[in-house]
Amino acid sequence: MWDYRIIKSKQKDGSELYSIAEVYFKDDGKPWGFVEADGSFLTWETVEDLEKNIDWFKEAFNKPVFREKEDGTLIERKNK
Repeated sequence: MWDYRIIKSKQKDGSELYSIAEVYFKDDGKPWGFVEADGSFLTWETVEDLEKNIDWFKEAFNKPVFREKEDGTLIERKNK
């Protein structure tokens, strides 16, 4: 299963950024990986597909935020 989620990542310069990513989950609900956005992230074949995905992005704001650890794994943050 996958879902769009908000990811907080620390940058090399020490700053932190939030992004939307496809997060993949194990059967027990724990994340096992995610896909980082690239240049084609907001590109779809139809306006309807774009709108549907934007709606899914909005749903991510109602779910827990994940923090990316230095090893690339994700942990759930207790607050945004």
